[in-house]
Amino acid sequence: MPETAKRPINGFAKFDLHPNLMRGIQNAGFDEPRPIQAATLPAALEGADILGLAQTGTGKTAGFAIPILERIARDPGHGPTALILAPTRELASQIAEEVRTLASCTRIKGVTIYGGVGQRPQVASLRQRPDIIVACPGRLLDLIGQGFVKLGNFKKNPRKGQYAYLLTPKGIREKSLLTHSFIERKREEFEILKADIEALEEEAGLAAEATPAPRGGKQ
Repeated sequence: MPETAKRPINGFAKFDLHPNLMRGIQNAGFDEPRPIQAATLPAALEGADILGLAQTGTGKTAGFAIPILERIARDPGHGPTALILAPTRELASQIAEEVRTLASCTRIKGVTIYGGVGQRPQVASLRQRPDIIVACPGRLLDLIGQGFVKLGNFKKNPRKGQYAYLLTPKGIREKSLLTHSFIERKREEFEILKADIEALEEEAGLAAEATPAPRGGKQ
């Protein structure tokens, strides 16, 4: 009898994730964990704090989103229970879109809140008790002040004492300032690196111009 073709095993299967989340991961095009995901998922799924640093496009968002979605999928109906902060509207939208794709086969709901647009649709979404809030600090603080976001929802972690200050308006402001400072520092580093590259290119161009062309013809 001919052998039955074996279905490829998704590399995320070893994490024993919720079946609906696994389908969402496959829909997102992930077959094998990226290095940043392989390094962080085991600890994050156990509830440990993680700090990840990797280049753009290397899978950082899924690295922290998958543990969030796994926890909600296993214990749904308490939203909002997860808060994701992003420094810019563009990044918040990108994170929300990836989370939406990963959660596409679950009933997990999310809302994205940021400034520069009317807050009424965002407030309406918050009243639907989403599981996840992806937010920029400025608009988040506004909605906290108006009572539309209750920070108590995010203090259910057994080690909530470690996070309580960060989930106060003052803590969020300080986190926002730290993020802004980090972005400015990285922008300065980029400008320095850009100047160094331009100087090297100019030096290489001058060296090429100074190099005599080989003579043709027979000796």
